[in-house]
Amino acid sequence: LNLGQPHHALHKIQVLIKDVHLPAELKDSIDINNTDMSANLNELQNATVGMTVGVIEVLCLQPFNYCKNMMQQGQPLSADPRVLYRGVMANAVNMGSCTMIQFAVGGSLKKLVSGGEQRTLKMHEEMGTGIVAGVTSALVGSPLELIMIQQQRTGKGSLETFKSIANP
Repeated sequence: LNLGQPHHALHKIQVLIKDVHLPAELKDSIDINNTDMSANLNELQNATVGMTVGVIEVLCLQPFNYCKNMMQQGQPLSADPRVLYRGVMANAVNMGSCTMIQFAVGGSLKKLVSGGEQRTLKMHEEMGTGIVAGVTSALVGSPLELIMIQQQRTGKGSLETFKSIANP
């Protein structure tokens, strides 16, 4: 499933939501015609959507991420699922947390920038909110990415990997 750029992905999700059977109060609270779905959701809803898509992404792409990391490090590749998915928990926490933070912070900032008004943000407003949301999520994601890559490289468990990084 290729959703393309984030704004295209949200549009595709909006199209899918039209056919989903939701309680009337929830469906009425989501303006699916608005081009910015995240501005219509509260922080918890944005965080939930972000966490969900982040974890789904990791589960689908983990084998490719493993191959990329091993090739970059000159390590041999394995087709064993236990090896392909080594570090998947750290990666899921990483990506889930990052996208959760990006969606929650981005949605809040978009509401703040628009003054609560239902409108499409200008290019610089969209870029600014995206940059701030991305930088915020990087503060969480970078250490977790390091743990995942080290787990794949060494084959150690999460706690053992964390300890080896914290006390080199």
